[in-house]
Amino acid sequence: MDKETLSAIKQLLKDELSPIKSQLNENTEILRALEHSAEIHKADTDNLTHQIAQLQGTVKNLSGEMSQKFSDLNETNKSLLEMYGAHEAEIRTLRRKPV
Repeated sequence: MDKETLSAIKQLLKDELSPIKSQLNENTEILRALEHSAEIHKADTDNLTHQIAQLQGTVKNLSGEMSQKFSDLNETNKSLLEMYGAHEAEIRTLRRKPV
């Protein structure tokens, strides 16, 4: 092969590879942008997961507190009902006694 043929082949390859290189560079830029976007979404997802875990802890804590307070309230209510019943019985007894 002579120099002229090699030069023609070289130019032909350059012409053929130029759009491929351009497309490769564009694809590389798109891939980097997608990777960056994926990293941001991962960080957002991790943040949301952390916030959900905190909320679950808070809800569980509040649920326990409310359960205890309802239990205390129920006990107070029972005591009041017992006192009310005892007072009603005493009032009936007093009403039966002649003055």
